[in-house]
Amino acid sequence: MSNVKNTYFYGFNTPKYKQENKKYYKDDTELVQDSGQEFTSQMFKDTVKAEIQKLLNKPYENIVVLAGAGASICENGNKGKTVSQLYGDIKELLENDGNLYTFDDLKNRTIIDENDENLENILSVLIKAISLFKGIKSNEFSEFIDVNKLNQTVEKIKQHIYQVTSEYGFDNNCKHDLLIKKLSRLLPSDSRLNIVTTNYDRLFEGAASSLGFWVFDGFSFSNPPIFDADIFDWKLVKEIPNSKTQELKYRSNMINLLKIHGSVDWEMDEKGQLIKILTNKQRDVISPVMIFPSSEKYMQSYQEPYFSLMTKFQELLRKPNTLFMTIGFSFADNHIFEMILQSIKHNNSLSTLITDYTLDGDKNPNWEKLSEKSEMYDIHFLKGALNKDLLDYL
Repeated sequence: MSNVKNTYFYGFNTPKYKQENKKYYKDDTELVQDSGQEFTSQMFKDTVKAEIQKLLNKPYENIVVLAGAGASICENGNKGKTVSQLYGDIKELLENDGNLYTFDDLKNRTIIDENDENLENILSVLIKAISLFKGIKSNEFSEFIDVNKLNQTVEKIKQHIYQVTSEYGFDNNCKHDLLIKKLSRLLPSDSRLNIVTTNYDRLFEGAASSLGFWVFDGFSFSNPPIFDADIFDWKLVKEIPNSKTQELKYRSNMINLLKIHGSVDWEMDEKGQLIKILTNKQRDVISPVMIFPSSEKYMQSYQEPYFSLMTKFQELLRKPNTLFMTIGFSFADNHIFEMILQSIKHNNSLSTLITDYTLDGDKNPNWEKLSEKSEMYDIHFLKGALNKDLLDYL
């Protein structure tokens, strides 16, 4: 399954649909019209869509969507940044500052690898270097590296990541609202769509608000909202008047939102409580509660509030009759990948649909492992991007 270049859909007990040289194939058989005429791109898309509908039309009681960085890249590129784009922006930012180390400075000092342009790797190395140099009491490294300057460089990188993601706002170029509407309709009235995201931005909150949906994100409805993971387990119901059966009606148009890496509007108050700064805030978030991209995120995920959110995520994946769907998530985070893999192995009623803007076989080892597992478990891969063509298949 690793060779999936130009593939649009494949997975467990399903054909592999692909395009090669302007021709379309189901496995290795070219698709043609009965009349012998050329098979069009729209016909190919409809054929793939029919396969997706078989998967979506099962009677699911629970739907979980995991949205990664790719889900925040909206039409015309006016929302969201890829990791490589962030690297380029930060590289230019440091070069223009004059008081901080540039990436070239750090490469010349062999602190970071000369060819490394992976922002997560770079932050990991710099954070470890700061800890190492601070632990050395001797001044023998003072001419080689200024630890305070290095620390200021790291803080500047984090500040830029926060600033960029805090500026993302939902608008008509994004399709998060359509995703919420389409998937919510597949669920029974007493169930809520569950959206899990590693993103810090508020695009899903904005989309839900535009639809009139209520968001349960683990925070109380007080002012300020205070984090309480038990909120996810509450449901809003009312008794139907004049009903001899005392029937209860569940409030519709609600979603669960688990931001497992934090959010641009979270911070700790003076009492040590995690609070959320409301959208009509009178001040900026002083110290946002976010897991920044580095190797530290694996350890941080065992701290609160992240541990409670990850535990809830795992609990959702273990529920019966569950559809699990990923959007723009690379599976590069090992701690998330392993949790998902164990759920796939042990939940026999879990169906998994992994979507990405490309299914080419040059992904990371975790992605390759999932591709291989699709021969044994109910895992399917679909080529599509949320804010481009994915919703056409749904």
